[in-house]
Amino acid sequence: MFLFFLSFFILIIGLIKPSIFRKVLGFVPSRKIIALVCLWAMTFFLIASRVTVPKTPQKEKEMLQKEEEIVVNQNLAPKEKTETVSKEKEEEEAPPTLPVQSPAPTPPSSQPPSGGQTSAVQPSQEVQPPVAEEPTEYKVTYVVDGDTIEIEGDKRVRLIGINTPESGQPYFSEARNKLIELVLNKRVRLEKDVSDKDQYGRLLRYVYVGDLFVNLEMVRLGYANSYSYPPDIKYQDQLLAAEREAREKQIGLWAPAQELTGTIVVSQMRADAAGDDNKNLNDEYFVLKNTSTKPINLTGWTVKDAATHIYTFPSFILGGNASVTIFTGSGSNTAVELYWGSTRAIWNNDGDTLYLRDKNGNLVLEYTY
Repeated sequence: MFLFFLSFFILIIGLIKPSIFRKVLGFVPSRKIIALVCLWAMTFFLIASRVTVPKTPQKEKEMLQKEEEIVVNQNLAPKEKTETVSKEKEEEEAPPTLPVQSPAPTPPSSQPPSGGQTSAVQPSQEVQPPVAEEPTEYKVTYVVDGDTIEIEGDKRVRLIGINTPESGQPYFSEARNKLIELVLNKRVRLEKDVSDKDQYGRLLRYVYVGDLFVNLEMVRLGYANSYSYPPDIKYQDQLLAAEREAREKQIGLWAPAQELTGTIVVSQMRADAAGDDNKNLNDEYFVLKNTSTKPINLTGWTVKDAATHIYTFPSFILGGNASVTIFTGSGSNTAVELYWGSTRAIWNNDGDTLYLRDKNGNLVLEYTY
């Protein structure tokens, strides 16, 4: 359109003052020639602008919207008709013949086609990609201790139903080395009980290498004790039986300290403190008595309950025929009183087991109430 208006401007100038073209053309054209040339140019540019001017994005958008509305209206009409026919089928129990619709896709008929009935066209089904299945076996990449492993994917697994010594305690290395022998760099199968994870985010599982039940094997060989922690008690009877077998054989954790067996006894156990046990910790205690005439060095010895609570004796010598009371709470140690330093009650009121071990981890005393 710019050239059209330029030609119109030249026409006006040429009609008023034709001598202005002398410098450009070298002569002065007549007003008639100027008028003919400019009118011809204006006509050409006007026609060219109508042919070549592209549609604006706004016009294209409006045209597309109109086309979409037409298509939607075409599809909606047969859909409504099909739904009406389906309702009439259910009420009258007589399948009428559907009218022939446009080729636009319609939802499937509620009844299969039969006889002269025209069935609705099935819409194309979107194909979903297959869901990747969880592997049934995992490679063990690291052994943390006697009851915890790591598998591929940096996931930690806690073997449930058992418990082994922690780092720095007797038999820690022996239990960890045994578990390394059983599972490291091997593929294991995991079985879930009731709980999925513990408070530390570890998977709670029974572990198998082939047909070998690893949890049970660790207990049977004396590297772990049975550890009941409801609700995950599916195999607890088997684990308890394996622990009894290891005790009878006096292997691993159940190897006795021969020279001290029978010399130390629990002379008193007070598990049920007055009132709230957790608010009266020093009314929960037990008393150990040395029945021999010789003093016994208890430094580094441990006391453990049936769960995972462990007390390690400080530098302490229990004199011949002497007794020492170990309180659950806090206080100042003396020659006859020691304090566990726990912030919660240790001993179960309805029954528990006390294990006393020497500094080498050998079992000196097992007391159940």
